[in-house]
Amino acid sequence: MSDAGGPDTAVDFVQWVFEVDDPDRAALSDALAEKVVFEDDGAGILPDQLKAAAVRKQILTEAEAAGMDTRAAMALIFRPGFSTQEEVTMDAGRGVGMDVVARTVYGLGGKIGVSTNPGRFTRFKIVLPAAEAASSAVA
Repeated sequence: MSDAGGPDTAVDFVQWVFEVDDPDRAALSDALAEKVVFEDDGAGILPDQLKAAAVRKQILTEAEAAGMDTRAAMALIFRPGFSTQEEVTMDAGRGVGMDVVARTVYGLGGKIGVSTNPGRFTRFKIVLPAAEAASSAVA
């Protein structure tokens, strides 16, 4: 977790979403009934960096990357094995995390989206069906 208390990596994000016993997020279980929005105040995500990492890791060809719009580039973060990190550390670079979050959300019948404003923020929005959200928050 970052010094500001927010998630640093996708694994932190998963833990942060589901650790509803945290007193700083006591209302999270109520919020899950409709939607949850997480936003950082960091650097944002640069779609061109995502595309370059995908080409470097041979996930995409240069032609495929060049033809991608911003939305498609942002969706790369939800692909299994995808990471922009050059080196694997204990906390990042394994390409495991946001694909797990997305798979869990989709498995509950929900949706997940990401938006960014480079230099300002990255925002994740999770929407779950009310019944699933309530039972998941209690479990």
